[in-house]
Amino acid sequence: GTITRANGTSLVFGTPGNTAGAAFSLPATLFSAAPSITSLTINRDNKLTWTNQQLTLNNTLTLTGGEFDFNGQILITNAAIPFARTSGTFTPGAASTMSFTANVTPFTIPDGFFTTSPATITNLTLNRGAGVLMTLGNQELNVTGTTTITAATGGILEVKNADLQIATLA
Repeated sequence: GTITRANGTSLVFGTPGNTAGAAFSLPATLFSAAPSITSLTINRDNKLTWTNQQLTLNNTLTLTGGEFDFNGQILITNAAIPFARTSGTFTPGAASTMSFTANVTPFTIPDGFFTTSPATITNLTLNRGAGVLMTLGNQELNVTGTTTITAATGGILEVKNADLQIATLA
């Protein structure tokens, strides 16, 4: 079967008191189309792997436990605060694209967000609005493909206590 999402859909994997279970991979054809969801919460003791579909996130990816392995997919977010973390980590995957769009709220990728440092992705796009600040937390990010900061509307990419390695800047 497949899931057809409705407007306002939020996904939660693991709730307080129900975080156990073996590592799990979502089936490659779980969604009937590349999902656009409101929010996603990962609260598991073991890894959850996203497979084979782009994800558009309109609100926050919240990590409260476990590892979320994005498996090299495309993540597009227009959330005011794209990421929140109390525990748990995010593994983008070397083939991943992370795209931050259409929101004028400054944000910081939380410290300890990535499972390993440097986290490696293929492409990074910043198109949030003129003067909007995106700050890289305390971990390294390695972009092996293209980093795009859209002229006049892209925003500002701030690197404080981290390292940013860029192969190509567009």
